[in-house]
Amino acid sequence: MLRIFRVARLLRLVRRAWLGLGLGLANPNPNPNPNPNPNQVRRAKGIRLLLATLASSLPSLCNVGSLLLLLLFVFAVLGVSLFSELTIEGDFITKNANFRTFSQACLLL
Repeated sequence: MLRIFRVARLLRLVRRAWLGLGLGLANPNPNPNPNPNPNQVRRAKGIRLLLATLASSLPSLCNVGSLLLLLLFVFAVLGVSLFSELTIEGDFITKNANFRTFSQACLLL
């Protein structure tokens, strides 16, 4: 459950960094302390580590996504070739859920 809050905090920080608002780790005091708060430094290191891990895992996530799309394509073509001639009447094969065209097969899957 706490991981959800970590992800939400990470997304908020990434959004703030993307918009140029800073990471919110700066000291708002007009007389900044030259020694930063140790908690803030640890958080920044943790966020950098999370972002580096995310960046290093993106290529493998793209590979998994492309394999899933390939699997979807194969089953859609198979469904169109096997079930495109069925009549559209009944409870399960309707005018919206059928294998008549490739696009309808992809949406059905």
